[in-house]
Amino acid sequence: MTIYDRIKMLRESQGLSQQELATRLGYKSRSAINKIELGLRDISQSKVEAFAKALNTTPAYLMGWEDKISSYSDDELDQKIIEVFNRLSEEKQKQALDYLAFLASQD
Repeated sequence: MTIYDRIKMLRESQGLSQQELATRLGYKSRSAINKIELGLRDISQSKVEAFAKALNTTPAYLMGWEDKISSYSDDELDQKIIEVFNRLSEEKQKQALDYLAFLASQD
């Protein structure tokens, strides 16, 4: 998996549009993100760090140097979960809780 694939996968898994990610990173339009995800545009080392921060992961994960998506502390992970959960509609929150309960019952 390339850095471009990882960026796209993380963006989509977090429910971000290309425009939302572009805005977070200071790009003027979503086309820059589209070109990056397609591997048509390289990104500098400083942009790798910015992408990692915007996508809540590490530069090492984006570069393929580690398999772990992120290296959050427990408090950071709790905060991120709450942040994402609060963006969901009430119905989606119920679905998320039901799914987590299902996953927990599988262990």
